[in-house]
This record gives sequence, C-alpha cells and structure tokens, in this order.
Amino acid sequence: MTESKEKQGWFKKGLEHHLQGRLEEALSAYSRVPEGDPFYVDALRNMGALYLARGELNHASETLTRALTIEPDHPGTLNNLATTLKAQGRLPDALALFKKLLDLTPDFLEAWHNLGQLYLELGRYPEGVEAFSKVLAKNPFDHETWNSLGTAYSRQGRYREAREAYERSLSIKPDQARPHYNLGLLFLNQGELELAASHFETTLRIAPYFPEARLNLGIALFSLGRKKEAILHFRKALDEAPHLADGYYNLGLALEREGDFDSALHVQEQALARCPESIQSWVGAARLLMKIADWGRVDALTSKIMDYSFSEADAPLLSSSLFLFQHLPMKEETLSGKHLEWGDLVEKRLAKHSSHSAPPKVRKSLSVSKLRVGYVSPDFRRHSVGWFFRHIIAHHDRDRFSIYCYATTPGKDDLTREIAGAASFFREVHTLNTFQFAELIQRDGIHVLVDLAGHTQGNRLDVFALRPAPIQVTFLGYPYGTGLRTMDYRITDRHSESPYSASLYRERLVFMSQGFLPMGPIEAADIPLERRSFGLPEDGPVCVSFNSAEKLRPEVLSLWDRLLSLSRDALLVISCPHVGRTDLRANILAHFSQENQKRVFFLGRAGSEELHRARYGLADIALDPFPYAGTTTSYEALSMGVPVVTLVGDRHAQRTTFSLLKAIGVEDTIARSEKEYLDIARGLLADPARLEDTKSRISFLIREKQRKHPRAYTKELEERFLSMWDRYFAGKAPRSMG
Repeated sequence: MTESKEKQGWFKKGLEHHLQGRLEEALSAYSRVPEGDPFYVDALRNMGALYLARGELNHASETLTRALTIEPDHPGTLNNLATTLKAQGRLPDALALFKKLLDLTPDFLEAWHNLGQLYLELGRYPEGVEAFSKVLAKNPFDHETWNSLGTAYSRQGRYREAREAYERSLSIKPDQARPHYNLGLLFLNQGELELAASHFETTLRIAPYFPEARLNLGIALFSLGRKKEAILHFRKALDEAPHLADGYYNLGLALEREGDFDSALHVQEQALARCPESIQSWVGAARLLMKIADWGRVDALTSKIMDYSFSEADAPLLSSSLFLFQHLPMKEETLSGKHLEWGDLVEKRLAKHSSHSAPPKVRKSLSVSKLRVGYVSPDFRRHSVGWFFRHIIAHHDRDRFSIYCYATTPGKDDLTREIAGAASFFREVHTLNTFQFAELIQRDGIHVLVDLAGHTQGNRLDVFALRPAPIQVTFLGYPYGTGLRTMDYRITDRHSESPYSASLYRERLVFMSQGFLPMGPIEAADIPLERRSFGLPEDGPVCVSFNSAEKLRPEVLSLWDRLLSLSRDALLVISCPHVGRTDLRANILAHFSQENQKRVFFLGRAGSEELHRARYGLADIALDPFPYAGTTTSYEALSMGVPVVTLVGDRHAQRTTFSLLKAIGVEDTIARSEKEYLDIARGLLADPARLEDTKSRISFLIREKQRKHPRAYTKELEERFLSMWDRYFAGKAPRSMG
C-alpha cells in the first residue's frame, strides 16, 4: 500500500467506525491522519464533533479551533465551535462566532436554532424569538424549534403565544416529553394546577425517567391538596436525581406542613450533604435549624444566604429568607437593602406583564358612598393575626365601609367563621393565580387593599406587585416593610419605629396614635394551676418565655443565664414548638452554666391558645427576647397581668413590646441596655411587694385599654383609610401620616 493510500485509509476507517457508532475507534483512526494530509481538516472536524457529543468540551474546543485555522469560514466547524463555547459558558465568544457564521451562510437553519438557544441563556428573549422565527419561516414543521420558541415566549410572560407554540410542536410530533413538560411549567406558573398536573403526568408517561417533571408534579399536587401523592413524587424524584436541590426543599416543606418535623429536618440535612452549595439547601436547612436553636449552623448558612446573588427566579427564596433575617442581629440598613432587593426582582419579573401592571383608574366624577376595603391574609384563623384582626372587623362602620376578606389559605376554624360572618364579603382565593386574584380585586372595585402577611408563609405580595387597587397598605402580620414600590403605606406607630426607619422603607409610614396593634380582650382557660403538676419546684420566683425557639438567640440565652446567676432562687420556664426534642433542649441549655441548667424547665405545648394563656398564671415575670421581640406573646403576658421585661432595639422587630408597654402606660420594665434589663428583672424578682404592685397595675391598665381600645383603634384606622383615599382622589402622592 502506498503512503497516500494509507493516509486515506485512516480517514476512511475513522468514518466507517463513526457511522457505525464505534466512537473510540473513530477517534483513534481520525487522530492518525497526519497534518498536511488532504483529509486532515476533515478528521479534525469530525474529531471535534465527537468530542462535543461526548461532552469533552476542552478537547472539542481545541480540535475545532485547529480546524478553523485551516478553513476559517467552514460553516459546520463554526457552528460546532460556537456550540462548544456556549456549553463552556463562554457566551460572548459563542455569540460572535454564530453571528460570523450567519453572515456567511444566512440560510443555515441549525445555526439560527443554536443562536436562539444562546439568546435564551443570555436572557435576550426577543432576539431568541427572532432567531427561532427565522428557522420556522423556512421549516414550519421543525417541532424542536416550535418548542424553543414557546420557551422564549414564556420567559417574556407571553403565555398565550408560548402555549400556542408548545401545542404546535406537539401537533407535529405528539409523543414528545419536553413540550408537555413546558406546558406543565407554564400552567403551574399561572396557577392552573389541574392542567399543570395533567401535562406533567403525560410527560412521565412518555419519559418515565424525568425527575424535574416528577418534582413539579409533586408541587402541583401538593397545592391541590393531594399531599400524600405529592410527597411520594418528591421522594421518587430524589431517588432518580439525588442532587436535585429543589426536591429536598419542597419535600422538606411538605413534610413539615404535614406535621412530620423529624423527617423534614432529616431531608434538609440530606440536602446540605448532597447539594451543599445550593441556595435551596441553605434556606431550607436554616429555616428548620432555627426551630431547634442550632445557631452555629444557622449563622453559617444565613451568612451564605446574605452573600448570595439572587435572580428573578429566586425571588420566592429571598422572600422566605427575609423572614429568617428578622431573627438575626442585623443592622436595619442591611435588612432594608435585602427587602428592596426583593422588590426590585419582583418588579423586573412583572415588567414582562405590562398589561397587568398599571393601577386601575378611578374617574374623578366617581361618587364613593362606601369605601371598599379588602384585607388579604393566610391567617383568618386561630393565629396571632386572626386574634388581633377580629377586633378590627368587629368594629368597622358598615355605613361607611364595605369589608372584603380574601383568605389565601384553605384552612377553617371557629375564628375563620367569626371573621367571615363579620365581613361584607369573604372570598376564598387560595386556588387563584396571581392574575386571576388581581382581576377579582379589580372586579370587586376595591379602593384600599390591605396586606396582613408581609413576607410570612402564605402571603400574596405577588398580587400587590401588580397593583390591582388604587391604594395599597401593609400592616399587622410582619415586622417590616415589603420592599414593593406598589405598596403605598405601612401602618405602625412612633414607638415601634426608630427615628430613621422612615427613610429605609418604600412605604409611607402611617403612625397610629394608640399603638400599632388593636388591643382587645383575649380568652384564657379557667383552670387551677399547681406548680407540681407542671414539674416545677414549689419555691422560687418564675421567669417565663413562651416565644418560639427562633427568637431564642445565643445573646438572649446568655443574658438569661446571667440573670439566673444573679437571682439564685429564680426559675426559668421555656415553652415553644418542638420543646420535647432533646436536640432543642440541649441547644438551649448549652448557653447556661451547669449549675443554672438545674433551674431551667421546659413545658410542652398547651392544647389550645386558651390553655396556653392560662399558663401565664405560673409566671412572675416574662422575659422578652431580642433582636426579635415578642408581639403576641408579650400581649398575652400583659393581658394575664404578667410584667414583661424588654430591651429596646433600633428596628420594629425589637420595639414591639416597647410599643405595647408605652400604649398601656407601663415604662418601668423597659430597658435600653443589657445591664438595665438585668437590673429590672432582678429587682422585680427580689422584691415581692414591688412585683405584686406591678402586676396589679398592669392588670388594671390592660383591662381599661382592652375595654375601649378596639373601637377607638378601628375608628382611627378608618379615618386613615379615608385620608389615603382623599389624597388619591385629589391626584396627590402618598405621604406619611400622624
């Protein structure tokens, strides 16, 4: 055999192996074609294509670049190298090559499709639509490009066109998994849960191994109330894809909401082990570790969360994180910045839905005989917000106001029925997506829309971001602003805000003259209280904390340890969710000396709010935590005549008890330093006569406040709403009031 024939033979052998799928043999043969041979550049091109197909991107890039130096304008080489660079994350370089290729060969449809995919990665969705449309103008039966066009439309919020594109893809080739999956995502994002579940199920019939489809099927089913099925799908998705961070996050949430805290915590531990650099793992684990006071790990995780660069898609995770941040010793400027960051992300996302973002217009000639006020909450039930809100809705003036309540969660109890009975209209909206809910509010003609949840679980700030009502207000359910530009006002009082807080909120502050909470009477069970029945010694004054473990920071527990050291006969009684867990108790006790640990007692959770409040009868004083002070717990303690010692901070979350005490006229349990906190608590514990006098005074003052306050508070609130409306109707911008 001559030398030339031998060279030609290596390329021919490589091509034969390549066509037969024997890729290792093909690579070996191609690599033996020597430089300078007429087939050398063809061998390089084919080797590059093989490396690209195998995911060996560095080899592909190197080989295709060598081929391009020999034939700089070869379309196939340009396309494969650009695709390789895209896969390597070298997006600007890939874009330059695709543009060069299409300048040379404008009818290269595969390159147009690949360029469109690159535009999707770059977030340049209109240009992606243009690229995919060029393919479809020449080949309207390209089902893959119809699917890609649907994705480009969907990411712009053009859901109708996206749906049409996905359905066109399926009309050409019905047995595709990806368009069904994309339709499922589209319907899930729109809140069309039944349709979403149906498309995810179809996806899994076509492609049984599709963990992302199984995960999203679980999300849809859980939202539909089919919780056990959802949990099974979450688990199976994780069996198939053990590094699917969203799977752990959603499974953990589902298990916790089903009351299986042990399993939820185990799942989040798995997430940290298998997806240690995932934001979902950090947020999911931090949320549960707070509940067992594992502060070393919580602080490490929240530090990572603080430094994370959130995207628009991450906005729900940032919202969840904002509530976690309230529990941390953080400067208010930093906390404000994170809320504004969330608001900006939501604004960017909703900019894609311009048809929904304009506020409703009200004609100047419109006569309003009754102001329509809509309250939005997940907590019209036996919940802190529900207990306070009942005193507002019971005293609204029905001659001047129509009251609409929008319940965003499906649970009902006796308090739900009480609130529903007092409302002009009670709407259950948990099945409505963002736009459906916004449209309902507009059909109801709401003038003032009030958020009662902030960034707590079950909130619908997504709807407020669309501004379905001319005036939007937040208060009661969350100790900070929302971060939304579309939220006009935040109802508060001057004692619960620092002097410079107003400059850090996007909302205008409305200061109530009688405190930020409606202080009505609360019910407590009338039961005999004997120390021995709760496992407490008969002697020694009792300090209590009935706050959640998330509020029991190391700084707080260390201060309480110092108090026990100073008050040698005092007892500390702690009750919080999951208090029976040995890890929670150990984490709390670790902050006390061995001697003082003997005087720390844990009470299991009471069977009802009424029984819980009755147990304040065991207490001599209540110790307020920081930096997230008590609100409901402090109010309950005061209502039961128990003094609450509080340390005033520089943001709302650490000024709530301070505000309550100022409102009832008690100032001698307010501290402005840790030393003063200890002095006040120690002084009360050491002086039974002073303690008894303080209790009697609090009992009298709180009863007087509760007798008159709810009606007066609601009347003032109504006047604030009317003032907001007058400003709006006059064409004036919102401004602070009070």
